[in-house]
Amino acid sequence: MAKKGFRFTVDAPVTLFLVLAGIIVFIINSKYEIIPNFFTCHPLRSPDGSISAADTLFNKKLPLDYIRLFTHVFGNTQAAMLLLNSMFLLLLGPQQEEHFGGFIVVLMTLLSALVSGVLAVCTNTVTATGAGSVIFMLLALAALVALAQGRLRLSWIALFILYLVYRIYELSPEGGTQGAKVADMLGYSMPVFIDLTGGICGSLVGFFITPKKIRGGRSFKASGSVIDDDATIPAERFSAKKSKKKKASAPEDEVIGSIEF
Repeated sequence: MAKKGFRFTVDAPVTLFLVLAGIIVFIINSKYEIIPNFFTCHPLRSPDGSISAADTLFNKKLPLDYIRLFTHVFGNTQAAMLLLNSMFLLLLGPQQEEHFGGFIVVLMTLLSALVSGVLAVCTNTVTATGAGSVIFMLLALAALVALAQGRLRLSWIALFILYLVYRIYELSPEGGTQGAKVADMLGYSMPVFIDLTGGICGSLVGFFITPKKIRGGRSFKASGSVIDDDATIPAERFSAKKSKKKKASAPEDEVIGSIEF
């Protein structure tokens, strides 16, 4: 009797690529500091509103700055940020990638990165870096799927609140919000709300592109058996079954054989 072999399966290639790319960029950045130049989306103007030609600002004539609108999701400037983003990606990504497919997840990721990058450029006060917009996209997508199915998990609400609080706490001055005014809190929390907006926009695209997959694509009979809305019987099989039934049942007035005396 042959023994069953053990093998690894790549169940979520898009999610694994995002995690591995973030780790590789972080390792290289520890020696060469490539994140500020290649994986950070800078604002168009300085915080005081003045136009500057500094390298730290968005340059409309530089193609690299347009590329950084997408690549900033791979930039993690701190080890804690890298670990947290990687854990959330591995926790949320495989489920959504299995449900919607890798292509749809890639499309939503690109749109989330683009929206958050453009908002960071236009706000003129913050820079965009890290996979926060992708994580908010996965969280928002999970919420939309649950709402479309008529349920909302408390575990998801707790997960969303914990990640949101951590992001605000991470950006707060001296690592805390105690004694901070609301205006100041909104100021240093702007990157969080930019990532949240980008994530919601990306998840809405996936919601409208594949509505049947979000609703589950299934309906129930009164007896409780599950019927797939997308399942159809091929016409050839249906006609073959119908012809067999006709051959099996003979007409009532047909004479079968005769009797002689």
